[in-house]
Amino acid sequence: MAFTIPGVFTGAVLTETIFAWNGMGQYFIKTIGTNDIHGTVAIAAFGAVLTAIGAILADIAVVVLDPRVRVS
Repeated sequence: MAFTIPGVFTGAVLTETIFAWNGMGQYFIKTIGTNDIHGTVAIAAFGAVLTAIGAILADIAVVVLDPRVRVS
């Protein structure tokens, strides 16, 4: 679950191409193709933040759902 959250937002290139939707995946491919450093770094940073949020949410879910895990 932790690593699917950024994939939903940034990795939907195939879905966006098939349905002709404009989204972050299409924008990411476009910025790479045009050597737009700022757009590429912004999307990569957004993916990194979403990965960190997903990891924190997964850790919280493990603590809540598994009584054997203790937080000290």
